[in-house]
Amino acid sequence: MPSFKIRAETKEDREAVFEAEEAAFGQSGQAHLVDALRRGSDPQISLVAEQDGRVVGHIFFSPVSFEDPSLSHGCQLSPLAVIPDLQRKGIGSALIGEGLGACSSIGWTAVFLLGDPRYYSRFGFEMAANRALVVGPTQLVDAFP
Repeated sequence: MPSFKIRAETKEDREAVFEAEEAAFGQSGQAHLVDALRRGSDPQISLVAEQDGRVVGHIFFSPVSFEDPSLSHGCQLSPLAVIPDLQRKGIGSALIGEGLGACSSIGWTAVFLLGDPRYYSRFGFEMAANRALVVGPTQLVDAFP
């Protein structure tokens, strides 16, 4: 398998990101979500996985606000996408790892997402209820030390 690299999304990547999101989810909802989050989120972290000059994966982080002041510097991970023929090859894991590092570097102290606990627990995510946070039934959180 050819190698891939993780880098910041550029304006030139937007159409390719849309296509990767659409391919990964089999519909355009998440692709439109990314477009909306780009317009309304500051700061934001948007990373792509590139292989042979082609965008094959994408991850997006945007700020969230909380009633609990101890979580005043948190964000959401949404969405994470890898094109179907390259899933389960480490691209999603690499995007998450790079993304969590970038979140920490800008001062975000907690990351929330909706997702499969079996997948995301590998990266330190746990059910938000385990931390006495009142959120949706499948909300996961990762907090940095």
